[in-house]
Amino acid sequence: MKTRPAFALSLLLAGCPSQPPPAPAPLVPGAPMTIPGAAAMGVPTVAGCAGTSVDPPGGVIEAAGQMSATNRDMAISQLMAIATQFPQSATARIRLAGVLLHAEPTRAGESMPLYQEALRLHEGGCRVSENDEWSLVEGMALAFMFQNRFAEAVPWLQRGVARWPTSGSTRYNLACSLCRAGDVAGSYREFEATLTIVSTQPPPPFLAQNVRPASHYANISRTDADLESLRADPRWAALVARFP
Repeated sequence: MKTRPAFALSLLLAGCPSQPPPAPAPLVPGAPMTIPGAAAMGVPTVAGCAGTSVDPPGGVIEAAGQMSATNRDMAISQLMAIATQFPQSATARIRLAGVLLHAEPTRAGESMPLYQEALRLHEGGCRVSENDEWSLVEGMALAFMFQNRFAEAVPWLQRGVARWPTSGSTRYNLACSLCRAGDVAGSYREFEATLTIVSTQPPPPFLAQNVRPASHYANISRTDADLESLRADPRWAALVARFP
């Protein structure tokens, strides 16, 4: 591929803030759960949105996203074109951000303004599906993690855990980020919660097809560099032994 995707991306992001959105405000008991950062950003209503993301018909976004498995550059180019043509499509921005985030090497820094723009649209009335909402929150957290900015990932993951308490990957990523941020005690609590909840409670319905057993998280914790400090805690070995 030519360099058109990178050039087009700079055009698509023109006018977007160069800094990531602020950390989410603390949860207020009884308040509606929503994507972090919206209240702090003072997001206005987006004109032309009638409660949902304004997406092209016919599964075009899904088809472009699936292309990333075989031709990532083409997927980026097509999703970029869709996002440009449909400026009120929060969905297209989330899917494009995800492809960039999981590129090799990661393009996490480029994904963050797209997640931020999707957040603005979603909170302004161009709302996305719950699956895409989860992808936005988890994706922003991973973008921080991929750049070794673990402390900044923590509030996003905490909000994700509050929104989807039985998401094993969200809880595990929070345990990793807390450990890397120096909160080993907090990391142990979240890691223990990951194993306990995954083994006793069903995941959110939209994550059911990708559910991982508790043994999966126990096994990867044995070599995960993000949990090196946690493995020095004698409680860790006793805990993982319960989930062979």
